[in-house]
Amino acid sequence: MGAMSETEMERFKEVIAFRKQIDYEVTKSNKLRF
Repeated sequence: MGAMSETEMERFKEVIAFRKQIDYEVTKSNKLRF
């Protein structure tokens, strides 16, 4: 993998944070359901 530029790194971090947030919401709603 090549070196990432600053902007790519920032976007990557945003995507990771976004995914974690979604995982958290899904887990929370699943716990409420069961």
